Amino acid sequence: MRAVCSLLLVSALSASVTAYPNGAPRAACDSMHPVHGHKPQPGTGGYGVFPEPDFTGTRTKWTITLNGTSAFHGFLLEARSTRGGKIVGRWSHLPPRTKALDCDGVNGNAVTHHNHKRKDMNNISFTWAASSCKDAPVYFKATFVKHYTKIYEGITSDVLNDVCLRPPKCQDCDVSKAGRRKVLGQARARCRDAMRANTLSLRKNGK
Repeated sequence: MRAVCSLLLVSALSASVTAYPNGAPRAACDSMHPVHGHKPQPGTGGYGVFPEPDFTGTRTKWTITLNGTSAFHGFLLEARSTRGGKIVGRWSHLPPRTKALDCDGVNGNAVTHHNHKRKDMNNISFTWAASSCKDAPVYFKATFVKHYTKIYEGITSDVLNDVCLRPPKCQDCDVSKAGRRKVLGQARARCRDAMRANTLSLRKNGK
């Protein structure tokens, strides 16, 4: 009987550990809490979620970067509407050791790790696009797993009031590549300032 119990315990532990490098399960979509059985750490752990507009196409997409003062082994990343917290949009251009996750029956509306060898990850970027301009306002929310027992939850980006920005026109500026880069850089800077103002306004109003 003791041997059977020991075998069952080893099997359960193995299943739990195996599930970790394969990424977050669909059951974690709403809470964004890993199934490790460990409580999250206080604070952000030095991790952050950083949106940046991508003006290279006719329709603005967003480059979302996960970064921190130290590496991490796992994560779960979603875009959420400020109106009720619904998961919105879709992800593409996934870097190595990551994969899409289908939440609420929607294809590819979240991303997580797929890190079998538990290699260090940091400064990784994804492309996100809104399903509709009406998805806004939107913020990005992530859970970081530094290692199996050290988890940081509820790490959020600034708020995007407009997810369908149009690329800035360059009719009256230097049309060289350097000139266009300057104009796009200025547009991104204005966007970052606006996102920060949106976030501060929402916090001030207690939302």
